[in-house]
Amino acid sequence: MKTDQFGHWLSELSNLTSGQREKLSRVLSTDGGASQAVAVLEERGVSECPHCHAGHPIRYGAASGLQRYRCHGCERTFNVLTGTPLAGLHKPNRWSAFAQTLREGLSVRKAADRCGVHRNTSHRWRHRFLALPAEMQAQALSGIAEADETFFRHSSKGSRQLKRKPRKRGRAACKRGRSDEQVCVLVARDRSGRTLSQVMPQFDHDTLNMVLKPRLDRDAVLCTDGLPVYRAFAQDAEITHEPVNLAQGIRIRNKVFHVQNVNAYDSRLKTWMRRFNGVASHYLPNYLGWFRMLDAAGDALSTKHIINAAMGTPYQYHLVT
Repeated sequence: MKTDQFGHWLSELSNLTSGQREKLSRVLSTDGGASQAVAVLEERGVSECPHCHAGHPIRYGAASGLQRYRCHGCERTFNVLTGTPLAGLHKPNRWSAFAQTLREGLSVRKAADRCGVHRNTSHRWRHRFLALPAEMQAQALSGIAEADETFFRHSSKGSRQLKRKPRKRGRAACKRGRSDEQVCVLVARDRSGRTLSQVMPQFDHDTLNMVLKPRLDRDAVLCTDGLPVYRAFAQDAEITHEPVNLAQGIRIRNKVFHVQNVNAYDSRLKTWMRRFNGVASHYLPNYLGWFRMLDAAGDALSTKHIINAAMGTPYQYHLVT
């Protein structure tokens, strides 16, 4: 901005309302985090070309505030964001503030207001930032592992092609038990805090074999409720199975076999999800990954960890690499 234009802009500040002043203050404070966000990105460095995977790229100027590189092999240019979910997003100076809204679990509109961007931009940023954390699952459950299923009401929130009549959010399902009105999420968690939470297209023996079996150590002990599908799965996988008959009021067996750990996680997840007043089932895996990250790291989670997780670096707490 030229000097005379800046002077004119300053002279108009006295005409701002209190709300406009507050919004301007928030925008200016987020701009102050530009160096922090860029520093986090540049700290990662680039060791190879994301296009042809040739090593030892050379520095080739800068663009959009980020270091640009050029490949010796394919001669294409790129930066640290190329090939990541954050590629193509604008305003990196506000990403640190946006990462903080993810840390606080704010809604799309509140995050947009905090960062001074449009709500559609806030929505787009949210799911770009959560694309890779949604895939960061515990890859090995050892010792005593608990498993349980929890359900979320199926939602077509935001869809323009509904295959049913519209309904008010928050209403209970019309059908009792498992049905196409609900989305099943399997939660498995060992006593060290490693957690798997995944949407199940079908809750049956074959899907359990595909999702849970590769992640259970051979010497793991699986604790579940008394559903027959778990017993059949454990027999087929040759895993020690310790069921708890909750229907008969038996919650703990031999002082160590129970599902209270996973049930407590389910409760925290459901309580945390209520703030969003229903989420589209299409985006449910992103929210599951978001909560895994918050629950695993707790207060130690920083905006730097969130930005790095959005770039594909696992947050090093209870989550295994």
